[in-house]
Amino acid sequence: MPEPQLTRRRALGLGAAALAATALRPPSLAAAAARRSGASFSLDLTPQLGSRAAATASASGWRSLPAVPAPRRFDVLGLDYPRGANVQVQIRTRTRSGAWSGWTALHAQGDHAPDGAAPPTGTQPCWTGAADVFQVRFRGAPARLVANFVRAAPAATAARRQYALRAHSAQAGGMPAIIPRSGWGGDALPPKETPLYGEVQVGFVHHTVTANDYNPGDSASIVLGICRYHRDHNGWNDIGYNFLADKYGQLFEGRAGGIDQAVVGAQAQGYNSASTGVSCLGDYSATSLPAAGSEAIARLLAWKLPLHGIPVSGTVVVTSQGGADNRYASGTPVTLERICGHRDGDATSCPGDVLHGQLPAIRSRVAQLAVPTSALTATTDRNVLMATQPLALTGTLRFADGASPASAPIQIQYQMQTGAAWELMNTVPAGADGRWSATLFPAGSGRVRAVFPGNSAHTAIDGAPLRVTVNPAVAVQVSKATVRRGARIDVTGTVGPTAPQKVRVTLQRHSGRGLQTVVDKQVRVRNGSFRTSVRPGLSGRYRLSVQAQGTIKRRSLRAL
Repeated sequence: MPEPQLTRRRALGLGAAALAATALRPPSLAAAAARRSGASFSLDLTPQLGSRAAATASASGWRSLPAVPAPRRFDVLGLDYPRGANVQVQIRTRTRSGAWSGWTALHAQGDHAPDGAAPPTGTQPCWTGAADVFQVRFRGAPARLVANFVRAAPAATAARRQYALRAHSAQAGGMPAIIPRSGWGGDALPPKETPLYGEVQVGFVHHTVTANDYNPGDSASIVLGICRYHRDHNGWNDIGYNFLADKYGQLFEGRAGGIDQAVVGAQAQGYNSASTGVSCLGDYSATSLPAAGSEAIARLLAWKLPLHGIPVSGTVVVTSQGGADNRYASGTPVTLERICGHRDGDATSCPGDVLHGQLPAIRSRVAQLAVPTSALTATTDRNVLMATQPLALTGTLRFADGASPASAPIQIQYQMQTGAAWELMNTVPAGADGRWSATLFPAGSGRVRAVFPGNSAHTAIDGAPLRVTVNPAVAVQVSKATVRRGARIDVTGTVGPTAPQKVRVTLQRHSGRGLQTVVDKQVRVRNGSFRTSVRPGLSGRYRLSVQAQGTIKRRSLRAL
């Protein structure tokens, strides 16, 4: 059924009626607490769902909830509802001037997710601009409805102004001007965990499905708002997209980890570890991306894909990692264009019908702009490992003149501390196709890189370093596993090969309410060993945990 058409008079009438209803809404709704503090916060609208008298419904099945003041002023709004709910939602907002926006459809975000993770529930975030009152209408019967907000504009505006004041020189190697995270406020939002690295075989094009009527000065705030929404409301490590572009031709660094690196994003479920993704700010379902925006995407991909040693045209076969909204089951070989739309891999309408139709022209422009370059890539099978575990590295060497890299030496170097000398760990040959692989056993956390030392025909190439975290091995012994309550249990152990200064020792008792912590202390490590004691004061079963950096060892104890 088509969406209901609203005339200006009808929209104003609905707004007046809704605001009148708001004045009569239950105190419990007015006092609903924001679930999060600071720039990201939420408001539970579920109580309104049961208040039929306060809602209006049209013959088309759309139901309008009362207009609601947000807990604080916001710039980005999304809605959350249970997974599997068949819901269509629209929102409108009231600006500082008191004028209401038009109704904007919110799109489900299930097709964006980290590989191997359940997609988030609810809708994608929508840029609204500064607003303090909002209204929701929907079709369907959600059991729960929560509004998620982000305040972005002041921080992003300040960061953008500071960046604009800096003089930045022309960028070499075909790299387009890319506004770094510091230019949109991303420095205040570091990733929750160490970035992961994969490989770049495909470039996915997306759209953010947000309003198109934004100004160039709004773009940094929109990027910041999306980042906060992805981190704080979706619970992701960082913003999902590797890059973002606006309709004016501005390019933004997205997910942290290095624009020249194969950073694994959360932009194309099932393909993140084999791709990079750029998302266009706006909704291009029925509107074309302006020429400045499409040129920016072309320049980005003409630089990014050759940087990773892959062609900018043709197709490639990648293996689907599956996912709820993937078009292909996990393990399926999938043929994709080197530059493709999100819908080509996942069950989504992204990047919109019109922008998807613009992709052939963008591919042609990328082919015109791309310049072959010598490149040396490297990726790891993991960025965090236990001591004594092997670290597998793979990569590709390519020469700009097309010469065969067969048997070219690839040095694997390791740096234990920033500023320290790089230590040669291994040397392996490249194959005829440029591919190489190596295995090493890092003694501790640090950085690893691949280096081609050069030869008579080609200059040396230093690959970009990858950070590796090595968690120490921990061994734990207890004097007795079963004692009388109140008796002492000696705890000893070792940490290595590189040991932290302290380990954390925790003793927890199993009870009907779960695990109850009775001991939690820091114990000094001397010469790779530690010693302490604990006393279970009550009868029952206990869990002893010893944590050293990212390694945790547990033992079961019992007191009689």
